[in-house]
Amino acid sequence: MEACIYCGSEVSEKYNFCLNCNKQVRCIQCREMLVPNKLMCFVCGKPLMTHEGNAEPINEFTLEEKQTKTSYFRRVQGKLTNTAFGDAASVFSGNTSTRRPSVSVSPVHDNHQMSLPLSISEPTFGEEGSSAPMLLSDNASKEIVISAQQASSPKERAALYFEPDGDGVLVSIVSDFKGKNKGEQQQRYMLLFVNAYNHHFKRVMPSEKAVFSAMRECGMFDANCYNYFGSVAAKYLVKIDAGYKINLDGGNRLEEIVHEVEDRTIAGFRDWDKPGKPRNRSGKTDGGEVASWIDMHVEMDGFDIRLLKKPTHYALFGYWLLTKKLEVAKAIKPNVVYEFLKRKYVAISVTSRTFSGALNRPYNASFFQRTSEGLFYLTPEGEKRVLDWLQGAPIQDTVGEDQENGDEA
Repeated sequence: MEACIYCGSEVSEKYNFCLNCNKQVRCIQCREMLVPNKLMCFVCGKPLMTHEGNAEPINEFTLEEKQTKTSYFRRVQGKLTNTAFGDAASVFSGNTSTRRPSVSVSPVHDNHQMSLPLSISEPTFGEEGSSAPMLLSDNASKEIVISAQQASSPKERAALYFEPDGDGVLVSIVSDFKGKNKGEQQQRYMLLFVNAYNHHFKRVMPSEKAVFSAMRECGMFDANCYNYFGSVAAKYLVKIDAGYKINLDGGNRLEEIVHEVEDRTIAGFRDWDKPGKPRNRSGKTDGGEVASWIDMHVEMDGFDIRLLKKPTHYALFGYWLLTKKLEVAKAIKPNVVYEFLKRKYVAISVTSRTFSGALNRPYNASFFQRTSEGLFYLTPEGEKRVLDWLQGAPIQDTVGEDQENGDEA
């Protein structure tokens, strides 16, 4: 694969255009990579998608919008055919700003045009004296209030329900997404999160781990999220090599959700926001969650679990698998990890008692840490032990003499 000369995404050898930014990156005649922002192939000389037949001329347009007092400014530039510009007129006329946007159009006469429909990029705010639409939160109700005069498109407003907190990290500033039950709240969160990721970081969301991690931090995550994300992705997302982005149906669904979120007369189901409930329940597990973990695919690169013999071996492997590989929780009770291993791999040669006992052995203190709630997680040294096994290190040599002398059965 080659990297896109414009956005850096990987482009399959069979494509002439980037799936992420839709720009032509390879010559359709000689199939060589193009030079960025040039109108012809510098290898064979063929122009980029030469104008032929009765193709419509391209018009350049500029849309400007200003607002007094708040210093809000927006400028959009693009190129559209006559037909496409007519179709887009309703979008511009439906702007919620108190000022009518000014749009200037000028025809461009050249022999080059793209073979793919050219989409308008996300509007950007002016640098001087500009300010993004503000989301105001009431401490009592924690419902969002958005100024209609400052709002732009629903996708932009939905993106502002999240704030960036580092590269690839988003924090929700909305507590109620107006879902009728917990499952609907979780699915709405997922769709809104992907849209916000695309908007704030100007790239696709690389994997579902990003949204799962954010949901764990705010206490919204549970085992049902794996199935919910699959459903959301099938309906509202596009999966490309680099990750996920919103599709057309997803954009339409966003508009519906934004309308409800901004309606202060509607209240949704907020189970995780009830008084007395912990904000982060990543260590809580039950039989239903174990069942969902068993169905998750695990690629072990040829590692054979039958090589494990001691309770310490199984404990290290089990905790690494659940907390590091699958990332289903940050800390887990020993009996839950044992149940997972027993049900997924069946042939476990140690008992639940010896498995749990291994976690409390003094010689294993460098491998495991315990929380005040009785949950365990791996130390960096414990994680390294398992990674060494996966790379071929002898398992028998990674535990101390005490295990070999009969402390563990």
